[in-house]
Amino acid sequence: MNDVASLLQLPTDTIVVLAAGFLGYRIASVGLDRGHGSADVIFGSLVFAVVARITAMAVAAPGGSVWAATASSIVITCLVAMLWRRWGSTLAYRLLRAAGVSTSDRHQTAWDPLRVNPALRPSQIIVRRKDGTQLMCDRLDRFAALPTRSCSFGADGSVALYVTDARGAEDEDWVSQDVEGPDDWGNLMTYVPASEVAQLMVRY
Repeated sequence: MNDVASLLQLPTDTIVVLAAGFLGYRIASVGLDRGHGSADVIFGSLVFAVVARITAMAVAAPGGSVWAATASSIVITCLVAMLWRRWGSTLAYRLLRAAGVSTSDRHQTAWDPLRVNPALRPSQIIVRRKDGTQLMCDRLDRFAALPTRSCSFGADGSVALYVTDARGAEDEDWVSQDVEGPDDWGNLMTYVPASEVAQLMVRY
């Protein structure tokens, strides 16, 4: 609490810059910060705080509005973070790889880049549970317009999907499942915890 009280005593423009920097860090690292420590948070926030500071200084030039500078610094910082997350980080990793500097992208597991990359659109999912039961969602594009989207991959390895077909451990054929309920009920999504997942197959 003492640290928070000390921060609140800083000048307002400094608090805004730091807050914008943290927002930028959160946007740029959402879903990728599982292995981040305090140093990653602090210095990642400071990188985007620099963007916020430069923006505020440019807008708050002589005659500029303080409120405009504040709003602009937050908006521009968030936009830069979005651009970095969407294209910048991928380009940076490709340049490092092409230059022979590093082949690492800082993902904790091989599953992470598949899970968080919005450019990868799965078309079919098959989950084999530890009891041998298999659950499949065929043609995920049928559910892409739903509020929950077509599926959800958890950082822990869990999966949520619309089960269109199922097959028991001893069954040879798939059995179609009724995903769509009555008009006012919506579609049935199935959650499979990571502790129950033996194998996950995803077609792109």
